[in-house]
Parts: sequence; structure tokens; C-alpha cells
Amino acid sequence: MIERIFGRHSSKARIALGQSSIIVSLVLIAAMTGLLPNEGNIKREARIVLAETIAVNSSLYITRSDIRRMHSALEVTVERNPDLLSAGVRRRDDKLLADISEHSVNWVPVEGLASTDTDVVVPVWEGEQQWGQVELRFVPIEAPGFLGYMKNPVVIFIMFLSSACFIIFFWYLGRMLKQLDPSQAVPDRVRSALDTMAESLLVMDIKQNIVLANQAFATLVDRPAEKLVGLKASTFPWQDSKNDTSADKYPWKLAMESGQPITNHIVRLQLSDTSKKTFMVNCSPVLLPGGKVGGVLVSLDDVTALEEKDIELRRSKEEAETANKAKSEFLANMSHEIRTPMNAILGFTELLRRDRGGLQPDQRKHLNTISSSGQHLLDLINDILDLSKVEAGRLDVEIIDCKPVQLIQQVMQTMKVKADEKALVLKFDALTAIPEEIETDPGRVRQILTNLIGNSIKFTEQGSITIHASVPDRANPQLRIDIVDTGIGMTEQQVSSVFDPFVQADSSITRRFGGTGLGLSISHKFAQALGGDIVASSDYGQGSTFTLVLDLKDTSNVTWLTPENLLIELEHDDSAEVVKWKLPAASILVVDDGNENRELLKLVLEDLGLDVVTAIHGQDGLVKALENNFDIILMDVQMPVMDGYSAVSEMRRMGLKQPVVALTAHAMKGIEKRCISAGYSHYMTKPINIDELVALLAELLDGEKLIETETEITDEQEVLPVVKKALPDPSSHVLPPNALSKDISEALQPIVSSLASNEKFVSIVKRFVSRLEEQIIEMNGALEKEEFSELSDLAHWLKGSAGSVGFDMFTEVAIELESAAIARDSSAARSNLSAVELLYRRACLGLALSDGTARLDAAGSSEVVDDGFKPLPVVNVSNESVLRSSLSENNPKYQQIVDRFVTRLEEQSVEIHSAVQRGDYEALGKLSHWLKGSAGSLGFSELTEPAMELEEAAKCRDDVAIRNSYGKVQALILRVENIDPALFVNAESLETVSKV
Repeated sequence: MIERIFGRHSSKARIALGQSSIIVSLVLIAAMTGLLPNEGNIKREARIVLAETIAVNSSLYITRSDIRRMHSALEVTVERNPDLLSAGVRRRDDKLLADISEHSVNWVPVEGLASTDTDVVVPVWEGEQQWGQVELRFVPIEAPGFLGYMKNPVVIFIMFLSSACFIIFFWYLGRMLKQLDPSQAVPDRVRSALDTMAESLLVMDIKQNIVLANQAFATLVDRPAEKLVGLKASTFPWQDSKNDTSADKYPWKLAMESGQPITNHIVRLQLSDTSKKTFMVNCSPVLLPGGKVGGVLVSLDDVTALEEKDIELRRSKEEAETANKAKSEFLANMSHEIRTPMNAILGFTELLRRDRGGLQPDQRKHLNTISSSGQHLLDLINDILDLSKVEAGRLDVEIIDCKPVQLIQQVMQTMKVKADEKALVLKFDALTAIPEEIETDPGRVRQILTNLIGNSIKFTEQGSITIHASVPDRANPQLRIDIVDTGIGMTEQQVSSVFDPFVQADSSITRRFGGTGLGLSISHKFAQALGGDIVASSDYGQGSTFTLVLDLKDTSNVTWLTPENLLIELEHDDSAEVVKWKLPAASILVVDDGNENRELLKLVLEDLGLDVVTAIHGQDGLVKALENNFDIILMDVQMPVMDGYSAVSEMRRMGLKQPVVALTAHAMKGIEKRCISAGYSHYMTKPINIDELVALLAELLDGEKLIETETEITDEQEVLPVVKKALPDPSSHVLPPNALSKDISEALQPIVSSLASNEKFVSIVKRFVSRLEEQIIEMNGALEKEEFSELSDLAHWLKGSAGSVGFDMFTEVAIELESAAIARDSSAARSNLSAVELLYRRACLGLALSDGTARLDAAGSSEVVDDGFKPLPVVNVSNESVLRSSLSENNPKYQQIVDRFVTRLEEQSVEIHSAVQRGDYEALGKLSHWLKGSAGSLGFSELTEPAMELEEAAKCRDDVAIRNSYGKVQALILRVENIDPALFVNAESLETVSKV
């Protein structure tokens, strides 16, 4: 109201009104305490005096019994006092002796002689007794109602005083405030400049009152700038960054208290239109002479839009974290899915490797390749699952001593399978001497070479992939590894972008060869992290060359291997220290829902002489653990019915104290801690490292450690032939009733489990094939009923179990079948199920081959179909002298190298024999060239000249010369010390089997 009346002078009006109110309040207090004269009180006192006087006079007249004169005196008194309306004298017996001005008619008796402003009663005494009373009736002192109140002199005085004071104070303040107005101290040109600023500005005094506000702030709060002067800053609903409204945390208050500027302080302001603004506030104290703070200058920069963007960024961050969590869960599940079959693969491989006396050299080499490749795959999985590295973008490297040629050998052995599938030649060639050892990260180098060689194989349809190794300049040593292929090649533009992530040559390449385009990019980063590089060059349509360059440190004390010795280095297999354990009798409980994993652990532990009981899930394991007293419990974590966490927690709650080892395919960070917290005593990841598991059991059971040195097979040891299986007996296996028709079944090629060569695993393979028949029946039933969930579970079982028992060819089709079931695609599922049935029948044929093996006799006399194949005659050299290496005779320390060469010679001899039989001149020339160079280097110079003749005959494609030269070579090979005398008999057997 004041604002409407006084407009821009509202502040001045408030002050004037306040001052007037103070004065009025003081007058009221004075009136109430009697300090201010009161007309009403004066009249009351006068009436009291008059009443007392009348009462005294009346007492005298009564004493004299002069009632007439008393009556006359009262009449005169009433006439001369206009306020006195009537009077009367009443005796004690209530008889009215004097009645003036019709007193008896208008008098209203009062109770207890309590007089009022209009009715006054005064007692009259006769001696000590009351004789009667004098009654006086007056006009009212104040008029009744509002009119009477307004005529009250005090009210009239206060109204006059308040009005006069307000007018006087308003005028006076106007004159004074004009002189004290701080805005007047700011020149108009400065004020205009402040008003043009986009950011809001406030000047506050020491009490946080606004003394100046620019137009930006006035517009923001929708008030005229003049009206903001004098308001407290706390009038507005400020909040800090944590939505705290406490005035003690205002930045301008902090600035005035500290006397220091406050910068970049977040403050929010709730506006009247329900919107909220966010400001970046800077406060600068205004210092008076002497350094005392007299106020503060506040600038408010509107950052609401930035805050909204920040909120969006935080929301995006939360969404990214949610996605990252989902990725972590996916990686955890992927870890489990990969590690579960890898456990069986590496576990059974390790069991086969432990059968040292029953393995041929090539079988041991193949198993070593499987083991090293599987371990390499596990290393890759661990790198993928190390989220801290992936998310931080770090590529950690470990610089240790390693043998570069050995790394190349391991990768070549791994990749040779793929090369053989495409009939590609994979070869190694040393261009210069190579350091025996270098300092680098062998795991990263292995990854790089695997990717580069794998790419070359992938994009090469025919020809070869050659790995060149060299150190061109020892003064500035760099190891160069060139991977040269004869593949499709690339254009210059494609070469320039080949290391970009997610980039391939073009869409046709992606459709034809697949892939994501990440491999080379990651390898390039690995090489740079090692302080090296990868360089690419290519001729379109002619092939490509990828060169890995690694900087070498000081090589002054390094042993250098010449190109001639590098072939020996490729075949090098150091003798290993074999650790064996003697364990006391103990009872072990194995809890795992995977049948293959239970079988594997049961075989391993029973071979150690331990008593093994198995359980199929956590509930089964809990029951058996409570019913029996096991020394150790080996338990999986992720299982149906009851998982490992719940089972081990219940075991601990029931008081079981024995060690419980967690065997889990989950390798994510935090899983080990979770397992230990749940009650497990130890933790091991799948695939289980058998040596580590045995060492742990030995530690828990106080086993005795036995150390042996693995040596090469001696003359006294039995040397098994290379070919261990001959032709199957067709009658030894009957196909199931639902087998294919005769014409189709004759065209089927049998597939044999990779575990079938070891008698320990034959029963496992047979049980798998038998169960597979039952599962296929269930798959067909599920497909007919369109129970896709059940079909998906059955396909998932096949995906994991087939590979564990050596039937890797089932894995891919099982994955496709599972995907089709999840997608509820009946057509695709039916097609994939047919492929599963076909593989099953081929497995049955392979099982028949394993069961019906007919051993060849020493002369290789098994009867085969005559298809034009004519084996070469076997040379009898029983009476010839034995050929010994001059290298080992001169220095016995080379005997181990010579023995490994003899093993290699046996393998290559079979290849030479096969090449002669096939008429493969190119392969025969290469093999002869190898024999020519290697035999002489190892001290068998007798083989050099005939090998040279055989190589020349192969180049000339002269069959007669080949047979003559090969006869000489064959005779000399059979004279080599420690050579297998049945070598070429076995070669004939192998050729016979391959022809059939």
C-alpha cells in the first residue's frame, strides 16, 4: 500500500512511518502510566470531592434533624453543577428523605456501594453506625460508542501527533537521504556503463544491505533498481551448490568476514516464476581507510545453461557407467563361457603330456603346441578382462629376457594348422645372425606376430607366407621380422589407413574375409608401447609385407645365432625339470556341474592315489560334505540348484572346517575376494593348471616333493611307431538305426576325437557319443514342439561339452544352433540340427575306426584295396655299420642336440617318403635341401651328397634318378644311430591308411 501511495519514495515513507510510530508508542505509554494529564481522571476526582462535600454537609443537617435545609442545599448543588443530574439522601431503612430532580425515578441501585462514573454513593455516619447514604447521578464522562472514543482528548492528541510527525519526518528524511544516497555517489556515466553489462552487479554494505544494483540484476528479479536499494540480500531465496539456504554460507558474507576476494563460487537463486538460475559469483571486499571492510562488490555471472549441460554430461556419465557395468557383467559371463571349455581342453592336454612314455615326438610336439596356444589364449582372455587396462587405455608391457626365435617358432606352430587348411606354405628364413636373447615383452610380441601371420594367412588364397628375421646393422641394432605373403595385396590408399581402427580395405573385404579391422590397430599400439613400430608395404594383387621393428639394447654380451644354426634352434626343446609329489592317502570331494570337468579332476586325482567323490551341484556337494569327512573339497562357483557361494557359506555355518578350494571360470577382479568372503579357503581359475592344483593339494596334505629331470627316450626305452592305428574292421561297429542311406554313409568321412589316442579317455569319448544320441533325440523333440528354450539349453550343452572331449568340429554348428533357437528361427534350427546329426554319424564312424583298429605287422602286410598305389621297397640294412655324428663324438655335450636332430630326421624322412610316393617334386626338393644342409651341420656328412643328388633329381623331375637317389638316402638314414628301424614300414602303413 505504501508503495502504491508513495511510489519510488516507499523506503523513505517506511522510515517516516516507523519514526512516527515510535513517538506515538511513547505517548501511549505516558498516558497509560499517568505521565500524560487525563481529562477524564480530573473529572472523576472532582466528582469524588463534590460527593464527599455533599456527604459531610448532609451529615451536619441530619445531626441537627434539619431535613428541610439539607433538601434545599442539595437542590442548589444540583442546579449549579450541570454534570450532576439528580441527588438523593436515603436512610438506612431505604427511605428516601431527599429526592432532587426525580432522583427516585432514574436511580438504579448499585451493588455494594461500588460507585461508577455516573452513579456515586457516599455513606453517611451517625457515630460509629451508618445512618444512610448520599446518592448522586452524573452525566457520563465520555460519550458512548465510537464517537465518544474519537472525542477522547488522548486519541485526538495521538492522531494529531502521528500525522504531524509522519509529515515532518518524511520531509526531513527526503532532504537527508538525498545527501546520503550511495547511488548518488556513482556518476551517471558509470551507472550507465554498469547497466549495460550482461552480468548482474550488486554493491552491499557491511550489513548485507543492497546499496546499488545494476539493470541486469533488476531485470532478473523483475524489480526497479531504485526499489532494491536498502533491501537485505537475504530477502532473495539464495542457495549454495548443495541447495543449502543458510545465510552464513553466502559468498559475500564470507568475503566481508575474511577481507579476501571469493571467486568462482556457485550460488542459485529461486525466481518468482518457479525457475531457478545458477550464478558463478565473484566477491571483492570494499576497504575503507585503515583496511576496514565497509562493503562488498558482487558480480553474478549466469551459468544456468552451463549447469544444464553439466547435468547432461553427468547423466551421460551415469549412462556410460551403467553401460560399462553391463559390459563388465558381459565380460564376466564371457570369461566363464570361455574358461569352462578351456579347462577341459588344457586339462586333458596336460594329462596326455604327462603320459611321457607313450608319446611319439610328433605327438608331444603337437600337445605342446596345443598347451602353449591354449595358454596364450588364456593370456589374451586375461588382457581382455583386465578392465582397468581397457578403460584407462593403458597397454602395460613387461620387459624381460626372452628368445626371439623361440617366440617365432611357437607362433608358427600355432598358425601352421590354419596354413595347412588352405594348403599354404609357412616357412622361416633368417637373413642375418639373430641374438639368442633380447629384452622385450614376449607376450606382446607373440600377440603381434600371431595377428600379422594370421592376417597373411587370412588374405592369401595360394602360395606361401615367409617369416624373415634379421638384424641389418649391429651398430644400431634393430630386430626386423618381415611377414611376406603372396596374398591379395593392397593399394597405396589402403596401406595408408591399414592401422586405423575399424578400417578394412573395403566392404567387399569385410564380406569376403570377415573381421572387425581392429587387429592391426591393436598390434601397432603394442609395437609402439615396446618402443618399436610396424611398417606395411604392398603390391596390389601380388602380396603384402608387414615388418615388425624392435629396438634392441646393448648386444655386446649377447650370443648370436647364425642362419645355419637357427634351424636347430627352431626344433629346440629344453629338458624340463619334472616335479612330482608323493601324497598321503586322502579323500577329496569334487563339486562341479560340468561332467567333463569332474571326469578330468577325477582322473588327475586318482592318478595321484587319492580317493575321489564327485557331486553335480552345490546342494549335492553340501549333502555329501555333511555325510562324509573329506580332507579337501574342490568346488565350482557357478552351478545350478545351489551355487558355490551359498554352498560354502552353509558348510561354514554347519561347522565344516576343512579347506574348500574355489574352481571358477570367472576371472574378473573382485571374484577372489568374494569367494574368500563367502567361505572358500583358496581360489583357482579355470582352466585349472594341473601342476598348480597338485602343488596346492600337496601343501594342504603335507605331500613330499620329488624332482626328476625329463630326458629324451633312450635305446632301452620302447619307441612306439608314428602310426598307431591301421585300417578299421568294418564289422566292429554298427551304425545306429537312424543312420543315413548306404550311398550317403559311404561318402561320409569319419571324425575321431583328439582324445581317442589315449586309452584313459576312450571311455569318456564313448559316453559322450552315446549321450549325444540321446540329446539329438531331445533336440528333435524340442524343435517339433517349438520349445526353443529347451533347444537352446541343449545346444549350449553341446557347445561346451563337445570341445572338451576332443570333438571341436561340433562347436561352431552348436553355436549356430543355439543362436537359431534363441531367435526362434525354426528353419535355421532345423538346418543346424541336421548338421549336428551328420557330425554325430561321422563321429560314430570315427568311433568304429578307434574300436576296430587292426595292428599292422612288422612288414606292413595289412591287406588294402588295390588302387594303383605301389609302395617303395623297404631297404634292409641290418648288416650295415651304424652312422654316428662326428659332432657328438668330438664333444659329448652336443649329444642332446644330435638326439633332437635324429627325432626331426625321423619326421622329415616320413615326409620325404610321402613326397616320393606322391611325385611331389617341389616338396621333395625342399626336403632334400633341408637334409643336405642339416645333416652335415650335425656331423652326418655321409648324407650330404646323396641328399644333393635327390634334390637335383627332384628339380629335373627325373623319376628314375629320384628312385635311385632315394634308395641311397633311405639306406643311409636307417644306419643313423638311434633311428627307428621300422621307420619306413610305418611310412608305408601311413600311406596305406591315407589311400584308403
